Amino acid sequence: MLPSRPIIVIGMHRSGTSMLAGLLRKAGVYIGRNLGKNEEALYFRTLNRWLLAQAGGSWTHPQPIHELLEDEPSRQLAREYLKASLQGPRSLGYWGATGILPFQPAGKRLWGWKDPRSTFTLPLWLDLFPEARVIHMERHGVDIAESLAVRRARSQKRTQEHFRRRRFLYRFVSKKTDLLDTPRLASRERAFELWEEYLAEGRAQMASLGVQGLSLVYESFLQDPVREFARVAEFCGLEAGEDRIRAITGHLDPERAFAYRSSPELRAFAEARSDRLQAFGYAP
Repeated sequence: MLPSRPIIVIGMHRSGTSMLAGLLRKAGVYIGRNLGKNEEALYFRTLNRWLLAQAGGSWTHPQPIHELLEDEPSRQLAREYLKASLQGPRSLGYWGATGILPFQPAGKRLWGWKDPRSTFTLPLWLDLFPEARVIHMERHGVDIAESLAVRRARSQKRTQEHFRRRRFLYRFVSKKTDLLDTPRLASRERAFELWEEYLAEGRAQMASLGVQGLSLVYESFLQDPVREFARVAEFCGLEAGEDRIRAITGHLDPERAFAYRSSPELRAFAEARSDRLQAFGYAP
């Protein structure tokens, strides 16, 4: 038997989903035993990676998942695989020692996960959890593109240094980890294109969810975190008064909103893409 009504946080990478997941965890929502550095439940992240890979995709190339979703036999097999994992010992990777009887300890506990990949794999999760509550976080595309491009450049530098130190060994053994680090994010423009894909997908998902979905805007959240997290608490069924919410959200920095505006280069980048930004309701 599967539990019902998980809270699923979706949205583009670097859009504030980690921030939101951390706040939910502090407020008492269980988001997993083994968490990555970005508040991602490794168990669900692994499953989402597997789903995208079955369609020949990845988080930087998520569109192929639509081919899997549109092919009912493939979708049925994917559902059965997910259900088997969720009902078996593998789920202890999420529940930990409290889940010796798969999912039974959950009871009325609020639980869920955050993984940007769920933006595209969500229909499969809704097949299993039709009463799920979904929160979608948005953020200005230029800030996301810059954050992704900077992170990728740093990561690629580390990857190159590691490869050069061990290059001689690869004459004898194969490399077991990735050599090329997310080539699609090699430029700010390509990262911006990926933001467009995720935002379009996320909004489409929310349009079909009705009252089961809650949309948040990162910049609005930072400007008034008490009001915005109160909306989240009500949506999730969390018991959290104003004082509790202030304590949970007090560390948030409103200066992080629209960070690109402090850079002439990024402002120019935004101006050059004003039509594309405005298509999503954003000013350059």
